[in-house]
Amino acid sequence: DRDGVVLLAAATFTSVTAARGAVSNHFAAYSGPSLDGLRYLEETRPGEYRAVEWMRRAIRGTPVILEAQGASYQDFSRISMLTGLPTVLGWEHHVKQRGNPPEEVDARREAVSLIYSSKTTAPAENLLRRYHVGYVYVGWLERQTYPREGLRKFDAEKALFEVAYENREAKLY
Repeated sequence: DRDGVVLLAAATFTSVTAARGAVSNHFAAYSGPSLDGLRYLEETRPGEYRAVEWMRRAIRGTPVILEAQGASYQDFSRISMLTGLPTVLGWEHHVKQRGNPPEEVDARREAVSLIYSSKTTAPAENLLRRYHVGYVYVGWLERQTYPREGLRKFDAEKALFEVAYENREAKLY
């Protein structure tokens, strides 16, 4: 039956072209198949890759990391995900799914924003202590998300923020 042959040909064509497209078009740099889940980061953001590798090697225990917070399924919470270290607030929807009250999620979102955005250290210091933050991460996403004036305090207030790691792309206080 002719209709069946046409349908089979169309289905085969679609399957072959879709499979080819799935393995040839990538959102990030792609240098071939690998079992190394961090290779994309090494190729696209080598400084951030080096920072993550340093954190994985050098940080002991599970200190809380402060990093940029924002929409789920974006680059937010990347440092926590790549190191396994806790963060003040990860992807909001997942945090709510785990039974955390919306008010707590809202408070944490506002705290992260205030810590990074405040020009002075007083509000930041209180919130860092409240959430037991051990390290503050400043990379490309933090610089893109928060005002420069707020980020300057991390370098200016050396008594409160000591640089633990630094390269051209990332800084960890």
